[in-house]
Amino acid sequence: MSAQSALDNDTYLAEEDVVKSLRDLHRGLAAERLKTVSSNVSGPFGVAVPALADATPSQITGGSFRPRP
Repeated sequence: MSAQSALDNDTYLAEEDVVKSLRDLHRGLAAERLKTVSSNVSGPFGVAVPALADATPSQITGGSFRPRP
């Protein structure tokens, strides 16, 4: 086995490790984000949709979203 071949093999194995790590990271982030999306509760990787996002104009102008004292 030549030095170039050994280097190619080492590089390929290192690339495979990086690919696996990135896939694991993506899988973990997607799972955390799914929790936020499905429960509509803010978490470390997502923000809940405020009720204001789905409000009708009459709810907004009628005072439904005024701050509470």
